[in-house]
Amino acid sequence: IQLDTFFDDSIRQMYNVQVRPQLYLNAPSFKINGNVIWGATAMMMNELIHVLRAVPELAQIGIQAGQND
Repeated sequence: IQLDTFFDDSIRQMYNVQVRPQLYLNAPSFKINGNVIWGATAMMMNELIHVLRAVPELAQIGIQAGQND
């Protein structure tokens, strides 16, 4: 997944996770190409995007690096 994908706010949504029988948890998530990224991974990506938005020079470096893959 390209880093710049995570800058699209339309992929952020709440995901209903079954944690036990008859116990569900609404968790923040990213839905990308039919796949759901949630939990600690979603929280780390959210923090990374928050930092990159605060420092635009870092975001540009990250996006350019992803284009070389």
